[in-house]
Amino acid sequence: MLIPSLALAGYVAGGNQVRREAQTPGFVASVFADARETRTTIAQVWHMAFVGLSIYAGLILLPFAGRGVRGVVYRMNRPPQLTHANGRTMAVLPGTTVLETLRANGIPHASVCGGRARCTTCRIRVLSRQDRLPAPAGLEAAALARIGATRVCVSPASCAPGRIFR
Repeated sequence: MLIPSLALAGYVAGGNQVRREAQTPGFVASVFADARETRTTIAQVWHMAFVGLSIYAGLILLPFAGRGVRGVVYRMNRPPQLTHANGRTMAVLPGTTVLETLRANGIPHASVCGGRARCTTCRIRVLSRQDRLPAPAGLEAAALARIGATRVCVSPASCAPGRIFR
């Protein structure tokens, strides 16, 4: 807080000094004589002013551009969406199972084994983008073989977050 105040005080003091000296006769003429300005130096000053204003405008617009880029990246990398039969849609966060997502959103879902992917009572159906599903493995593959299902995510507890797409 002290540095900006002192900078402003110095700016005001310098302005007052120039104003006092400008009242003496011949001051303005001596400034123009000492400046030794030419068309080239005037063009350089205008070029520097243009570059400075361009940089300033770019820095002002940078947060807006960054926000737009962030929005595009978010839309490209947003988490998969889970749509429940009751119509509610929710994001499946990385590292969570579908059963955990449903429970976190207050939607009851039957799971006799408590979400350990053994009983196949908590089956779900993938309605779209099934081509993006990886092949079932482990407990899920064994459960699918046992009940004779194909390309279906059997248990929300065993479904990886990428298993459900809207």
